Amino acid sequence: MSENIHKSHNVSKLMYHFVLPTKYRRVVVSDEVENVIKETCIEISKRYDMYFLEIGADKDHVHFLIKAAMKGGSAADSLTAIMGKAKATADQMKSYLKKKNPSVPQSVLDMIPLYISEGEAEGVRGDMAFAQSCLETGNFTF
Repeated sequence: MSENIHKSHNVSKLMYHFVLPTKYRRVVVSDEVENVIKETCIEISKRYDMYFLEIGADKDHVHFLIKAAMKGGSAADSLTAIMGKAKATADQMKSYLKKKNPSVPQSVLDMIPLYISEGEAEGVRGDMAFAQSCLETGNFTF
C-alpha cells in the first residue's frame, strides 16, 4: 500500500489516532470483544476510504490508528457543520425514526420537536443532535 492516498484531485496522508475508553473505564474488552471490534473494522475498511493500520485493546479502552482519504478538495469540504440552524424538519426526523425503528415509543416521537427548539436556542443544529442520539441509542431501541 502506498504511503499516500491518491485521488483524482488530491493526494493525502491523513492519520488519526483514537483512544476510546469504555464508559466509566469499566473492564469489558475481552478477547472475544476485541475480535468483534477487529472484524467490524475490517468491514468498515471495505466500505470506506480508510485503513486501520493498528487496532489495539486493553481491558478498558481501545486504540485505533487510521489512515484515511480526504473527501473533496480540502479538510473543510469534508466536515459536517453542527452549529447553526437545523436542515431537517421535525417531520423528516420522525419519518426517519419510524422507518428505522417501527416500534419507537410515542414519547420519543413527541420529544423530537424539542431537538429543533433547543438547538435554535443554543445555536446548535437540532437535527445533528437528534442524529447523534439515534447513533448512540440504536435509533432509540435501548
